Amino acid sequence: MIRKANIHDALSIQRLICFHADKGQMLPRTLEDVSRKIDGFLVYEKDGIVLGTCSLSDGWGNGGIPGMNGNGNPGIQGALVEVRSLAVHPDHFKQGIGTALVQRCIEEAGRAGKDKIFVLTYAVSLFEKLGFEKVEKNEFPLKIWNDCRGCPKSESCDETAMIRPVRPARAGVWVDSPLHNADKVVYS
Repeated sequence: MIRKANIHDALSIQRLICFHADKGQMLPRTLEDVSRKIDGFLVYEKDGIVLGTCSLSDGWGNGGIPGMNGNGNPGIQGALVEVRSLAVHPDHFKQGIGTALVQRCIEEAGRAGKDKIFVLTYAVSLFEKLGFEKVEKNEFPLKIWNDCRGCPKSESCDETAMIRPVRPARAGVWVDSPLHNADKVVYS
């Protein structure tokens, strides 16, 4: 089950992130940072255990998107939102958890009225399956300025920047999540 994270999830979230950070797959986050930005996190939970997490950020300095938390900041880059800290427990890879979390982020961004969603990632094939396309990192100058400047890989970053519209390009058509009623198309 995917749900919004709460403060009781902070340690589990931080441990998942640190596992992947120790392998050079993402930036580490402190327990204090995760706790401070908990409103922006989602968790995938099964039998009371957090198996996956990610966060959604609409501005650099704000922890979440309007509608996910009570302090909805329209964001520095306006209609753009970022998927951050996507982490799945290694015993549960290839079970659709990451896909489900990203899809939920896309849905949350749509509810918040965002136009585009982006990510810096090593999981290119996962994001391509969800409609993301590769772009140059310099399309996100505020992201680079705020987050990447402190990264040890900043001068030789090998992550791939990807972006997609929150809603499909054809106006008036919304296709449900591939995980839920994939054959159903709703016209608005």
